[in-house]
Amino acid sequence: MAGRAKTPWHYWAVSIFAVLWMAMGAFDYVMTHSGSEWYLANFSEAERTLFTGFPAWVVAMWALSIWSGVAAAILMLFRHRWAVLLYAVSAFFFVTTAIHNYLIHDPAMHEVVGTFAVIFTFVIAASIGFLWWYSARAQRRGIIT
Repeated sequence: MAGRAKTPWHYWAVSIFAVLWMAMGAFDYVMTHSGSEWYLANFSEAERTLFTGFPAWVVAMWALSIWSGVAAAILMLFRHRWAVLLYAVSAFFFVTTAIHNYLIHDPAMHEVVGTFAVIFTFVIAASIGFLWWYSARAQRRGIIT
């Protein structure tokens, strides 16, 4: 069995960024769905109604996106091959949730939150896509085994 390739410094930087980024998403999810008054006080009444009023299946998709992303980031830090698959799972459920929030839900997220929501959704999608690509590349190079 071949050993692992030498881990470049940027792999650790990206891995630590991934853990922190995904932890922020997890924090947002937990604070929103636990009904944290101090956290939800930052939302307008319309935003609060939107984020706490999603159907159960959307909340489940959101949870699967968040927690698979957290697990992927932690596994990436430990150079484990399942990180690649879990980033793909996170991306799938993120896209499913975004489709609901922007195309199915009434009112649509961008109608409530505005342009910021659209921009931030693209930032999240791009970050998950990048982390999936980067971890897959690291796996091909023998950094992740």
